Amino acid sequence: MRWFIYLGINMELTKLKGVGEKTAEHFAKLDLYTTEDLLKHYPRSYDIYNEPVTIKTLEDLDEESAIEGVVCKSPDIFGSGKIKILSAKLKDMDGTIFEVVFFNMPYLKASLKLGARYVFRGKFKIKGNHYCLEQPKIFTLAKYNELKGAMMPIYPLTKGLSNNMMLKCISQVLDINKDYLEPEFIPSWVREKYELAEHNFAIQNIHFPKEFDDYIKARHRLAFEEFFLFILATLSLKSTKESNPNNFHIKRLKEVDEFLNNLPFKLTNAQLRTLDEVRSDLTGDRTMSRLIQGDVGSGKTIVATISLLEVALNGYQGAMMVPTEVLAI
Repeated sequence: MRWFIYLGINMELTKLKGVGEKTAEHFAKLDLYTTEDLLKHYPRSYDIYNEPVTIKTLEDLDEESAIEGVVCKSPDIFGSGKIKILSAKLKDMDGTIFEVVFFNMPYLKASLKLGARYVFRGKFKIKGNHYCLEQPKIFTLAKYNELKGAMMPIYPLTKGLSNNMMLKCISQVLDINKDYLEPEFIPSWVREKYELAEHNFAIQNIHFPKEFDDYIKARHRLAFEEFFLFILATLSLKSTKESNPNNFHIKRLKEVDEFLNNLPFKLTNAQLRTLDEVRSDLTGDRTMSRLIQGDVGSGKTIVATISLLEVALNGYQGAMMVPTEVLAI
């Protein structure tokens, strides 16, 4: 639920460059219809451009790594017809030989010149007795130095949408809205107390953080924001409901007290206090709106059960809903 006015340029995704009707249908599978929706589609993780390492220092071959290598043998091209394979031998900075393989990219042969140095990013495989990188990303040393330390977002996707498409679209939206920022809606004293970043800073840096500290600040702000808005919505709903008259006349019954006394255990003071508050609400003049919060095993279920018993013994109906079949049993 939104509790502030969005002043940015909010428009349908088909207004973005490169987004046609078919692509918009793919976005719709993720419940993304407008540019505002897109800005609220946060990354699930980040691809961090770390300092290049050597093969001997790799701890996990399944993790994407950056390796700086020198071409020590001119590339060869194999295959014919639709599939052409380019293979080149390189040596990392420790002198370990490894192979890079590219599929249907024969034009790279002109770039991978003997003695040239590059940075390759990918996941290593062991083929026979040598290390191999298949279809790695390739960077010049200068280009990789520009990217070093950057955190590239990785988004939740669906079939038909690539991460690159998501990156391009969100970059467009941020660029379009740079002069039409959302108003800050959390009071300055609250932001100061909880050390919260400004809202627009958080949106920019949850997608494209310049450094890890900016990402932490953005995540902290947006997490706080989510709970803040949820509590506001809950309080608003509670206030609205509590203004409604209680049309179900519940009386405190001795049968409920007898049930309590016959339990094989005694309720804790906190449970008794919460139960008394619920029973007071049920017998009051206004509609009850109450959330009982507690850890697993704290006694929420017994409080709910006794409350439902009192409702049922008064001639009304109640229902207990649980999230899983195991709990229902």
